[in-house]
Amino acid sequence: MLKKRFNGKIYKKRKTNNYDVWTFYYTANKKLIKKKPVQKKKNWSLLFFAINVIVIVAILIIQLNSEEGVTSLSSIFKSNAKFQYIIIALLCFFVANILSSFKCSWYYKKLENKFRPLLCFKTHMISKYYTKITPFGIGGQPFEVYYFNKNGVKATNSLTMVSCSYVSNKIVYGILALIMIITFAFNPLLTSNNVKTNLVIIFACISFTVLAIFLTFIILLCVNKKCGHKIIAWIVKLLSKLKIIKNPSALYLKIMRPTLIFQRKMKAFFKTKSVTLIFLLISLFEYIIEYSIPFFIYSAFNGLNFDMYWQLLSISLIIELACHIVPLPGGSGMAELSFYAVFASLFDAGVLFWAMILWRLISYYNYLFIGFGIIIYDYIIGNKKLKKRKLK
Repeated sequence: MLKKRFNGKIYKKRKTNNYDVWTFYYTANKKLIKKKPVQKKKNWSLLFFAINVIVIVAILIIQLNSEEGVTSLSSIFKSNAKFQYIIIALLCFFVANILSSFKCSWYYKKLENKFRPLLCFKTHMISKYYTKITPFGIGGQPFEVYYFNKNGVKATNSLTMVSCSYVSNKIVYGILALIMIITFAFNPLLTSNNVKTNLVIIFACISFTVLAIFLTFIILLCVNKKCGHKIIAWIVKLLSKLKIIKNPSALYLKIMRPTLIFQRKMKAFFKTKSVTLIFLLISLFEYIIEYSIPFFIYSAFNGLNFDMYWQLLSISLIIELACHIVPLPGGSGMAELSFYAVFASLFDAGVLFWAMILWRLISYYNYLFIGFGIIIYDYIIGNKKLKKRKLK
């Protein structure tokens, strides 16, 4: 007999077969579904999107009231702007994301002997959407695991792919960030005495410190079981003493199960050196291509100058680092102000606003538009196809 408490009453259903058990849970849980939580999630998404729009409108108003003003679009089209470089910047966006999704599709081929590049690309783009609309970007990876599992990928394999991709990305990102932090003194655009630029560097250094601590924890968790368990136990004890959690033992047991699975997968991943090397190399190319977008936007208004490439690549990563410490989705506000502070000397008066808009459209809003489009497609077509495939 199965029992479930619902509104003070206990419902019973005889366990005859799997279908009856499924029917029982479906009918019982159907009564628990409320519209408010779903609506709340939608409202949060709309709120985060509205924050981005408000930030851009505020910067536009400030720029219009400044001495430089904003150059009209008709003047930009009549000028010698080279729009082919904007197309190259768009290509950089898509190539970087195709490379990122290729890692998962290639690893999925090794795990399940199937090649599903379209599913991996959709999953990657929709996970980026949730990364960009959630504070500190915490929503992407959990949804990626869920979306893979929803589309027929085994839970262990989906966790393996997402974990390996995430860890390899963070390792490469940490190494690049360290190089940029060390060499920023050789970048004349970052060594100016501008107060805003100095603030961007300070935020980037704080963010890098947090990233270094996080990476150290991840590496210790992968390499040494006892060390990882001790760190988790210490964190749980600290949260208990601060009265943030009530039952530390239950939380510890809840955390340790996925932690043990994560450790096993990471050990298997790092043991296969060829797979690890391919993941790290693809992550490196992905980041270099993605952070080349500002260089091509600069080239559209100022002409192609490869002497500026390393400086702009470094600035792109420094701005990205500075935005990570801001709890707003996509570093809204911090990203725009950082771009204004660092790139002010590179663009003519009135063009800087449009350069910033292009940069945010390509490197940030593209994820929102594509991710939202995938959600709409799944709601209208994709989910129906998935149900038919499962019935077959």
